Amino acid sequence: QWAHGDHSGCIRRWDSSGLLIDSIKTNAGKINRIYFSPHDKSILACGASGQSVIWNVCDTGNKFAYLDGHKGGVKSGAFSLSGDSVLTVGFSDNTARMWNLKGDSLGAFSDKNSTLARAAFIKKDSILLEFRDNPPALKDLKKQDFLPFAGGKAYGYDVKLRGNYILLILKPKSADNNNNKSLIVRIYTKGGNYRGRF
Repeated sequence: QWAHGDHSGCIRRWDSSGLLIDSIKTNAGKINRIYFSPHDKSILACGASGQSVIWNVCDTGNKFAYLDGHKGGVKSGAFSLSGDSVLTVGFSDNTARMWNLKGDSLGAFSDKNSTLARAAFIKKDSILLEFRDNPPALKDLKKQDFLPFAGGKAYGYDVKLRGNYILLILKPKSADNNNNKSLIVRIYTKGGNYRGRF
């Protein structure tokens, strides 16, 4: 199955053959991003109004919950590995917020010195935070602390998850913008331990 959200806040869901299954109309404004839970039981839709929506697609009554708390639009989101909670990241408030599927807030966090781009669960109690202007960092939900990745002076960060490892891709500031040969890839475990580079 797949889903699409339009500028009016309407979310539609289709099966693999292209047949429309169902749809809902929300107050979230333009839908920026849509994410399915790990078992396709719920949909997270990030809205330009600052609201996000969790749609329980297994509920015949089209049950959904609003997530209110961001100032400005919501640019990205993610489900936990178990699918029982979600993360949302705001455009203008530079904040990641965590919610349960009922729409209750489970906390919020930000970094005043960096611009937050995305956030994702990589373990039950660990969240990967990606920044536009600094290396990514891991947030330990139990200890409530940040573990920044050692990236050096660089720009243009990207992150890839490969099995039990995190690949941090970066380009030194001294490198030519069009020279991909200057890219550096650092390898970390999901616990943030450095394993090497190439």
